[in-house]
Amino acid sequence: MRSWLRNLCAARTAQAAAVASQSLLDQARLNVARPFVACERLEDRQLLSGSPDVTYTYGGKIKIVSGSLKAKEAITISLTSQTDTGYITGQISSLHTGTVDVKGYLEGNKLTLVGATSGRLVEGTINKKGLKFAGTVVNGIDKSTGTFKVKAIGDAPGSLQPASRAGGTASLGGSSTPSSTPTGSVPVGSLDPNIDPATGLPRTSSGTVIDPSKTTPTTPTTGTSAPTGAGSGASAIPLATPSATPLANVPLAPGNLIGTNYSILGVWTGQFNFDSSGKIENITTGATTGAAVNGTRPGVDPRTATFSTTSQDLTGLVTGTLTVAELGTYVYTGFVNGTNINLVLSGPGPGLVTATLNTTFDTFTGTLTNAEANGFRANGPINATFFSGGGSGVVLPAGEELFHVNQTNTIGDPTVGNLDPNGASLGMDFSVGTIPLVVNSLGAFDDNADGLQRTIRVAIYNITTPTIPVVVSDITTFTSELAPNSNFRYLTTFTPITLTTGVYRIVAFGYGAGELAGDTGVGTYTGPIASANTGNNGQTVVYPITNGLNANNWRSATGNNTNLVFPTLADGLPLNRYLAGSFLFEEGTPIVPPVVPPVVPPPPTTITKPANTAFPGGVKTTPTGPEVFGDQSGAIIP
Repeated sequence: MRSWLRNLCAARTAQAAAVASQSLLDQARLNVARPFVACERLEDRQLLSGSPDVTYTYGGKIKIVSGSLKAKEAITISLTSQTDTGYITGQISSLHTGTVDVKGYLEGNKLTLVGATSGRLVEGTINKKGLKFAGTVVNGIDKSTGTFKVKAIGDAPGSLQPASRAGGTASLGGSSTPSSTPTGSVPVGSLDPNIDPATGLPRTSSGTVIDPSKTTPTTPTTGTSAPTGAGSGASAIPLATPSATPLANVPLAPGNLIGTNYSILGVWTGQFNFDSSGKIENITTGATTGAAVNGTRPGVDPRTATFSTTSQDLTGLVTGTLTVAELGTYVYTGFVNGTNINLVLSGPGPGLVTATLNTTFDTFTGTLTNAEANGFRANGPINATFFSGGGSGVVLPAGEELFHVNQTNTIGDPTVGNLDPNGASLGMDFSVGTIPLVVNSLGAFDDNADGLQRTIRVAIYNITTPTIPVVVSDITTFTSELAPNSNFRYLTTFTPITLTTGVYRIVAFGYGAGELAGDTGVGTYTGPIASANTGNNGQTVVYPITNGLNANNWRSATGNNTNLVFPTLADGLPLNRYLAGSFLFEEGTPIVPPVVPPVVPPPPTTITKPANTAFPGGVKTTPTGPEVFGDQSGAIIP
């Protein structure tokens, strides 16, 4: 267990209390003008193992860039609590950002903080003694960024006696020893009366600190209640009964709690701009029409949105990714506070999501603000509903893959795409003989097997009717699953179809920047060898040579195409060269031709035998008259 080295003299304690009563900006001026009594050097205060003690008020400068505006101003960072697990709470104040409550984690010397009630992301490095802090600030609301350097100018208000300094330890997952603060009182400088500044844990109504590992919320018998620790701003909602204490970082059914916050782990799918009140616009011109740039397209149309939350801890700190179709994929860090969600985006550019879970905890609705990518900006409503996919164990429809490629090669390298078709549709021909194929699901190649960053449309055509596909479906991460050890993912829900004798072309459209197809016919493809399924007898599926280049591969014209088309431009060897569309299939009942009996002519109707039996033979009567046979064929004897 970590321990602290610190001995406060009476003079310093009194002075720290005086500082705590000032505003954050006044604290900075006060501490610079009136240094602490030198009964102990700040350098002597440190954590004996692991991360340094950072419960200081830091003062310094920040350089801010907001569009064409560039400014340099004072910044104060006051970190008021720190647990042995590295959980940090505090406030940041500057003229540009105002005062923002923050929470986050210190891992070694890397500190990441997120605005608990607004979109701020602070990342930086603390020196080994915890006295200097430098890093960056991203403001998800007005997309300003800043770099700062600060140094410790005194103790943070309310941080004089953290639990671990009072002789105990503070842990988010275990027991905690109360601090010297009287039960039920709020220390000077506390961020929230519902949160204990010494531990970062919520309090009960009586002021006692909640230990999440020993708390199992239950459904109230009457009325409604806000989640414990949600704060005064939480909506009144009925509490769900969790089936058991949930495991963090495992997708949970809606309504389960992690600590005192509702889980948003797993994959959630919905739409950005679902009511068409928002837009994706060109940042420079404000236009909402025009060509796509690197996969980002302006518009006022609804777009598919997928949230994939990969971690959530007992404090509500979450991480994951958000993909908005034809906008981009963002990494997010943020907090769930009861049912309230605040996510700061990074990746193609900054952005912010603020949302609230509904009363059944399976849908959240909110706003996507200033999400930038490739010269465009998205603002508008966003929602998402819990989806159990994304690696949650959903069983795929039965069948074998038409095409397959392993997720890694023989030395463990991932299978990645190498082909941007520039808006072209990619097709490959196959033929079905006397054994029909029952198609149970359509699929698409997943570059790096990390989820589809673009919607891929897959269709099957009979080449005799190229204007009408036999079947067509859109494939996204949240509607599909990877086949075992495969880089192809398939729809989890699909109505089977049957392909009978004929030649077919499987076509895929939608690959491009961020989600590449594969071209096994060029040197830039370095992944595992792809295979094509020929069925149980090796001849159920045949891959015929159908173009003048001795291959079965086809492309459509390139350009900013907006939809799938039947490709007619021949491409060369090898056969089945693209990693693009695929399907799961089973073999149907063989087609057996009907048995036709041989035609047997009817026997003659009558035979006339001459009276002279010395000459074998005779005359038979036929429809065309008498016919002589046998030895009497030379003449007819009366």
